[in-house]
Amino acid sequence: MAMVRLHLRGLRPLSENTHVTFRHHLTGADEIQVTLRDAERKKSSLATGEVKEKGKWAEMTLDLGGKQFRQADELYFRVRKEAELLIDDVLLYEPGEK
Repeated sequence: MAMVRLHLRGLRPLSENTHVTFRHHLTGADEIQVTLRDAERKKSSLATGEVKEKGKWAEMTLDLGGKQFRQADELYFRVRKEAELLIDDVLLYEPGEK
């Protein structure tokens, strides 16, 4: 798999309702796997998103949880080896109440 690693510049606190939203441009694949990781404690949370519009910029939001651990310092974006993935405007957040 091809991978983009985004370091969060230190440990970030997580809630049980942690989400990530980002803009992407993907060609050569149908999905993006996003892993939120605590590198020191070797814990991670994985979410997979299906790309509906390939070959153009779009936005994706995934629920990464945080139930397994309470802090993270890395995000990994993975796609098939043959694919090309560009990412921008990454935001890790806890959504407010509706």
